Amino acid sequence: MCLRSRQTAGSMCSWTRIVANDLENIPVGLVAAWASALLTKSGNLNLHLAGVIMLGVGRLGHTYCYAYQLGRPITASYAIGVVGTLLMLVQILLAVF
Repeated sequence: MCLRSRQTAGSMCSWTRIVANDLENIPVGLVAAWASALLTKSGNLNLHLAGVIMLGVGRLGHTYCYAYQLGRPITASYAIGVVGTLLMLVQILLAVF
């Protein structure tokens, strides 16, 4: 549980949540990127690259915005990362079928 009695406690609480969120979302994105990369010969390389770039930019933006407590940009950057992951999943489906 995070305590907010002092500035350092609030900061540690924030970083604990940032790391926990990254540990929940990044592995899914990496698995999607790995599978998408393996199937780029029969799929679409541009779709794969767009997904990987969007995932990276979205996750970096989410961490930055969360650390500096920027409300709406957190949501936008999270959505960019999710859309990047979805693009890679679409590329996987297009390559398989």
